[in-house]
Amino acid sequence: MKHYRMEPTYKKSVVENTMYSKDGVIATYEEGYRWGQFVIHIPETEEEFEAWATKFGMTLEEANDNYDYIFNDDSVDDKYLAICGPDLEGDHFDLDDYDYEMVELWDGCWAFWHVAKTATGEEFTDEEEEELIEHLQELHEDGYNDGYDDAVEHDGWEMTHCWTEVQSTITLVPCDEVGYIEEQEKDDDGA
Repeated sequence: MKHYRMEPTYKKSVVENTMYSKDGVIATYEEGYRWGQFVIHIPETEEEFEAWATKFGMTLEEANDNYDYIFNDDSVDDKYLAICGPDLEGDHFDLDDYDYEMVELWDGCWAFWHVAKTATGEEFTDEEEEELIEHLQELHEDGYNDGYDDAVEHDGWEMTHCWTEVQSTITLVPCDEVGYIEEQEKDDDGA
């Protein structure tokens, strides 16, 4: 496998979302961070590509068919990076689209609750929405010492999904499997 450290090019562009449901109501907790680093894992062999395809719900044959246009494009140097890695011209990345690991997030800058829908599909009134968001915020704050998610889940909410986004252009630099960049680390140490 090849490994690349992915970072946003702009501050305050990493967002972690956690979705909860209870009695048909969907609520999402959004937390934004000043910075974050991730390691993206890119296959180098057909065997690794097959494992990647399986992880994303495809057989090797389906993946080869889906990305045939890249495999047949002689102008693409690293075919697996073009298929399995982020498009460097993009400016919004859902990390669930990649085989990745979080290295770190730091300096949480904001946190909001969003209420998406009710069990009947009707919209909440402004007052109902505000009341529910205040309740969720209180649960979250009360759970500060015991774990945020535990307090919300103890109230009957079920965590259904968690995803991280980078809402910015990115840099992608070769690294080892844990995100260490040898040349940069030497420079930082003054060696």
